[in-house]
Amino acid sequence: MGLMHNPLSMLNLFKYFKDDLPRVEQDKRHSAGTVGFSEDDVKQLYKSFGAANGKAYRKMAEAMEISMNSKEDNPNPLDIYPTNAEDAKRMDSLLDEAEKAAVDTEDTFYHKMINELRGIVGWANKRHWNCSAPLLIGSMITVVGMLWITFENYWPYKRTKFDYECVKQWTDDPDAPPIAHGGRYESPMEYKEETLEWLNRDYENTQKCLEIEKRNLEKSKTHSKKKMAKESIERYEKELEECEEKIEELTKADLKQLKKIALKETKKAKRKNARPFRWVMMIFLFIIILVPAYIYATHAWGYNIARYREEDKLMAELQKAAFGFAAAMLGAAAATKLSPPREVVTTTHYSDGSSSVERQTELDAEDMNKMGAMAVYIIIGVVVLGVVSTLIMTYATVTGLMRNYEWSKEPHPGLPLKGQG
Repeated sequence: MGLMHNPLSMLNLFKYFKDDLPRVEQDKRHSAGTVGFSEDDVKQLYKSFGAANGKAYRKMAEAMEISMNSKEDNPNPLDIYPTNAEDAKRMDSLLDEAEKAAVDTEDTFYHKMINELRGIVGWANKRHWNCSAPLLIGSMITVVGMLWITFENYWPYKRTKFDYECVKQWTDDPDAPPIAHGGRYESPMEYKEETLEWLNRDYENTQKCLEIEKRNLEKSKTHSKKKMAKESIERYEKELEECEEKIEELTKADLKQLKKIALKETKKAKRKNARPFRWVMMIFLFIIILVPAYIYATHAWGYNIARYREEDKLMAELQKAAFGFAAAMLGAAAATKLSPPREVVTTTHYSDGSSSVERQTELDAEDMNKMGAMAVYIIIGVVVLGVVSTLIMTYATVTGLMRNYEWSKEPHPGLPLKGQG
C-alpha cells in the first residue's frame, strides 16, 4: 500500500523527516540497518507528487533496488543498504543522475530522501568502529585472571629453577662453603640430611596407612570394599619399596653422586613447573595481542557491516547467552548465605595451677561446603565469560582482517560523495 492510500504511513514519514538526526544517531541507525521509507514508498512518491521530479524519484528507486536485487533470499523492502563497494558506487552514480533530473527545487520530500540515501551510501563507504564493548570488558577480565594465574605459576617455576642453578654450583670439596639458598640445596650434606629426614618420616606415615588398610581388608565384608583395600595396600607397598630404595641410595651416595641425584630431582621439578607457566604465558600474551588486533580488524566498511549483519546478530546472541550464564553463576555465588562463624574457647590447665584461654572462630562443615560451591560458581562464571569472549573475538579478528582489508591490493580509495545530509 502506497503513501497516498495510507495516511498513517504518510504521517510517519513526515515525523521521520521532521528533524535531522545528529551524526552519532545517524550512524547508530545505519549500523542497525533501519531506514525511514521503503522502495514502494519511493515509487508511490514519484507517481503521486507530479511529473516535475518524477525522473529523480525513479532514479532514487533504482538506486534502492540495487541492494535489494543483490539479496536473493526474501528481499526486505526496508533493507536498501549496499553490501559491497561496487553496489555503493552504482547507487552513488544513480543519485547523481537523480540530482541532475530534479526540476522542482522546492520539493521537500525530494531533498529529504536524496539526503537520506546519500547518508546511507556515505555510511556504507566509510569505516566504522564495530567492536563490541562487552567483549572487550570480558577480555579485560580474562587478562586480569590470566595475569593472576601467570604469577601463581611463575613463583614455583622461579623457585625450582633457582634450586636447579644452586645444585649446579655444588663441588666435590667437602669443605666448600654452602650456597646462599636458604633450604636443603645449600650443600650436598644439607640436602642429604634433610632429604633422609623427610623420606624416613614419609616411610613411617606410609607404614601406618598400610597397617590401617590391612585392618580394613580384614573387616571388609563386601567385594567392592575388599577390592579398594587391596588396591590401597598394593599402592602403599609400592611406595614403601620406592622409599626404601631412595633411602638406601642417599645413604650410600658420596658428594658426586649426591649432586647427580639432586640435579635429576631439581631438573624434573623445573620442567614440571615450566610447562604450565609457559602455556599460561602464551595464552596471556595471545589475549594481550588479540585485543588491539580485534579493535583494528573490526574497523569495518559500512557495506561489510550491512553484508554480515545477520552473522553479527548471531554472535551477539551467543555473547548474550554466555554473559547471561556467567551472570547467573556469579549471582548464585552472591546469593549463597553463610551462617555466622561460631567461637570455640579452649582452656588449657597447667601443673602449676595456672591456665590459658584460647579463642578461635570456626565455620560449620556445611558452610565450608557452601564456600566451596561459591568458589566453583565464580570460577565457572569467569571461565565461561573469558573463553566465550576470547573465541568470539578470535573469530571476529580473523574474519575482520580478511573482509575489511585488501592485503594484496592498494588500500580502499573511498568514493567521492556528494550532498550528504
